[in-house]
Amino acid sequence: MVSDKLTVINKGQLIAQGTVEEIKNLVEEKFRVVVEGDTRRLEKFINNHPSVNFRSRRVIYVNNGDEAIELVRKVLKIGLKWKQCPLRLKMHL
Repeated sequence: MVSDKLTVINKGQLIAQGTVEEIKNLVEEKFRVVVEGDTRRLEKFINNHPSVNFRSRRVIYVNNGDEAIELVRKVLKIGLKWKQCPLRLKMHL
């Protein structure tokens, strides 16, 4: 059976209900940039962005695609490898 509408329930609480597009519009999109290599050289670029070190990688969370692109430009200038991917975190209800 296929349905046009979804219901999202978390711990017994109704979180969202609607079509896939309606629910997608409730979600704030953030980005993470994963940098590989000597990430100590990044300190002056990441400012107040939350980040996590994991082995030889640093995961930096930014608020939007523009911030991610700017960070990637800086990463490329210092010769590090990177990967960017959207991260869906928060729902606006």
